[in-house]
Amino acid sequence: MEDDGIRIDKKFSALMPPLTAEEKELLEKQLRDDGCLKPLVVWEEKNILLDGHHRRELCRANGIKPGIKRISFANRDEAEKWIMEHQLGQRCLSPQAISYFRGKLYGVAKHQGEAAPATSGQAAQKQTTAGKLGQRYHVDERTIRRDSDFAKQLDTLAGNCGTEFRTKVLAGDSALTRGKIKELAELPGGQQSKAVEKAEKKPKASKPTREKSSALDALHKAWGNAKEDDRKAFLSEVLEDDGTLNLFEKIGWDVRPVDE
Repeated sequence: MEDDGIRIDKKFSALMPPLTAEEKELLEKQLRDDGCLKPLVVWEEKNILLDGHHRRELCRANGIKPGIKRISFANRDEAEKWIMEHQLGQRCLSPQAISYFRGKLYGVAKHQGEAAPATSGQAAQKQTTAGKLGQRYHVDERTIRRDSDFAKQLDTLAGNCGTEFRTKVLAGDSALTRGKIKELAELPGGQQSKAVEKAEKKPKASKPTREKSSALDALHKAWGNAKEDDRKAFLSEVLEDDGTLNLFEKIGWDVRPVDE
């Protein structure tokens, strides 16, 4: 098939969630039966593909000419931001991918300075970048900041272990917890590849079966019966306890307040 001249950016293409064998087969059948109904999206100024990597590959393999939608962006940050927002609009993302793309979007937004200081007339309405994104995606600021940490940790491991590892995590095919990913990302770069390989091979421990303790049962019932204000007061007290914070850190949750 004639070369369409579209450029593939390796960093952008590495962000695309992979198709399962079943999804690829279904997409190829749809393309053969109906043609490419959804156009490829290309960065106008750089002629770089932003969306439609799988469609383009299958179209080229089957001699199908796809439509092309070109969008103008002033710089790479804007193009990357569009990719993140577009990916977060997809329905089939794993929880890891949702967290990763929110974290990447936070990094891009920070770099663009979207949290510029409010004017005197807007002081009461000032929001942090994390606050704005949290409101958009219905999570709190701390979740956005944890997402950012997760994205950085995963990118660090991808840089030292290969992008295939990141793709596996984003597809939801890795058994590694976020806490384990954080632990691995903090190792010296030269040790990460072997450590990841070892961690991936380690069988996932099965949870021991046990009856629910009376204390846990009582907590569940109390929480279910509590009013919202009582729940908030309880959580505030729990989060002030250093033992609770240490426990959260062990499983990879950072709930300490972080400045912008």
